[in-house]
Amino acid sequence: MAQQSEFKYYITAYTSFSHNHVIAILSSNEANYRYEVHQTEQMYSRFEVYSNLKAFQMLREAADENNGNSFTIEYGSI
Repeated sequence: MAQQSEFKYYITAYTSFSHNHVIAILSSNEANYRYEVHQTEQMYSRFEVYSNLKAFQMLREAADENNGNSFTIEYGSI
């Protein structure tokens, strides 16, 4: 069960590099998450995440950097 200070969102990773980078950020911030690896032309993996604002902000910054990461953050029911 998510703590009150946590919120839910989804991440789609498009490469294995991005998938591993997302896991590193989530793990270092003790976020609760689960994922499925799809390895299709459309995506590499899909995460469901419960985290605090700090982890979310770190992910947004990583997504905005031009360093080879390729993932999106999405809200709502999917």
